[in-house]
Amino acid sequence: MKKYFQFVADLDSVPFTRPARATYVLTKDRKFREDLAWIAGIEMKVQQQVLFTTPLKVTVELCRKVKTTSRRFGDVDNHIKNICDALNNIVWKDDSLITEMIIKKNYSINPHIKIRVEVIK
Repeated sequence: MKKYFQFVADLDSVPFTRPARATYVLTKDRKFREDLAWIAGIEMKVQQQVLFTTPLKVTVELCRKVKTTSRRFGDVDNHIKNICDALNNIVWKDDSLITEMIIKKNYSINPHIKIRVEVIK
């Protein structure tokens, strides 16, 4: 197993939506998670990486699409929730393995998400 894994997903991050009194995942959240998991799964195979099962440091750079009407990004923790849940059993066994996280947020004409996962020694 390599000590790190990184990839870029050409997706616009979707903040997790907490529906009132609901226990289901909304369609836009589910679609985003499925797309991110698919991209990450392909990158894991291409880079010959195995599932991480030890404590991790994760760096995430969110580059959201520039909107002309509003520059509202939303709470970064809601974006991270969707990302972490999407990568469970794809990149890491469970997101509870993440003990350190760095999050950067930006706007871009070309939205994307950069993720780097490192094993903590």
